[in-house]
Order: sequence, then structure tokens, then C-alpha cells
Amino acid sequence: MYEGIEGAIILSMIALVMVFIILGLLALLMVGLRKIVEISAVRVAKEKKVITTDQKDIRKEEKLIVPIDKKETVVTEQRESEEIIALISAAVASYQHMTGRAQPFNVIGIKRIMSQTLNPWSISGRQNMMTERISISARKKGGF
Repeated sequence: MYEGIEGAIILSMIALVMVFIILGLLALLMVGLRKIVEISAVRVAKEKKVITTDQKDIRKEEKLIVPIDKKETVVTEQRESEEIIALISAAVASYQHMTGRAQPFNVIGIKRIMSQTLNPWSISGRQNMMTERISISARKKGGF
């Protein structure tokens, strides 16, 4: 049916037209989806803007509750630190009992040791020194 050069040209034209038709349909689909998303976003925004007076009162009550929650978190943090101290004391006592050194002791305080963070300037300096060493050793070995 499509033979020779003429057939090849006709088939390539048909394929080209089909590709552009499919690309056009995909573009229309993307535009349609964008419109749908915009419409749904506008609806959600309108629903959020509509606040009744009851909801305003609830928000005022929530603001009054916040400081109480902060006090409760401070109390729970103190309880957690006391529990941690008790656990560490129990671990030390059990270790001493197992090793046979059952001497009385009192835990005066526990201080958490935080690792010192490195200064960004010192990190940059170290990286610079390492890259210089690498470049020097590459030159000596016949590299770049």
C-alpha cells in the first residue's frame, strides 16, 4: 500500500500528525487539571476565611490554656530529669554491687556533656589544607 519513497513520506507525515495531536491533548489535560486545582484551592481558602464567632471564642480560650501547658512541660521535664538521675544512680549502684565494691555513695549532680561544635571557619580551613595536600601529591605523581 505505502511502497517506496512516497509511502515512507506519507507514513512519516501520519506519525508526525499523530504525535502533535497527542501532545496537544496532553497540554489540554494539564491546563484542565491546573484549573481544577485552582478552583479547589479557592474553595478551601473561602472556607478557612469564614470564621464564626464561636470559633473566635474557642481560639481565645486556647490562648489562655497555652501558659498552663508551658508550666506542665516544665514540670514534666523536671520529672524526666529526676527519673534519669534515679536510673543513673541505680546503674552505678548495681555495678558497684556486682564488682564487690559496695561502698555508700551520694549522687550530687549529673551534668550532661555536650560535644563542642566545630566552627565553620575551622572546618573550611581544614578542608583547604586537605585539598592543597591532595593537589601537591597529585603533581608529584605526574597528575594534573
